[in-house]
Amino acid sequence: MPFEQRLAGVAEPIRSRRVVALIDFLTDITKWGWAEAPARDAENRGWIAEAERHRALPTRLDTLISEAQAG
Repeated sequence: MPFEQRLAGVAEPIRSRRVVALIDFLTDITKWGWAEAPARDAENRGWIAEAERHRALPTRLDTLISEAQAG
């Protein structure tokens, strides 16, 4: 079985974890104060916008459901 077929179902989670690890690394070196550190705009670059939207989805749904029930 080719390598790509074995990873077909897990490729997206692996990619997401790698992006989060990269963002954590860039955040850490920014906190350390390295002059050559990249700017802290991972959100603006679109690296984690989708992940943040998915994380915020349950909160938004809860708010919408509560508002709908209230009237």
